[in-house]
Amino acid sequence: MENLTAGKSEMVKPMLRMRTFGISCPECRQFVPSGAVEIQETAAPSELHSKLRELGWQAQIVTCENLECGSKTICQPDKTFFGVPGGA
Repeated sequence: MENLTAGKSEMVKPMLRMRTFGISCPECRQFVPSGAVEIQETAAPSELHSKLRELGWQAQIVTCENLECGSKTICQPDKTFFGVPGGA
């Protein structure tokens, strides 16, 4: 991405930030966080999947945080998505 200001061309670095990722609970459909990764603020889920593969992240068992549910499921790298900031 380029920023053209006063005739100068300079590259604008994408903003990186820590983003939470996880899956949906198969029982109650609530978001279940699995981890966090530093990635571009505007990254798509496919970029998350690539980043997790690059980091060697493996599938892991996660437990739903909903006290009424508490089910366990496997979080696979290619099934993850980003959590909503400040979301429950």
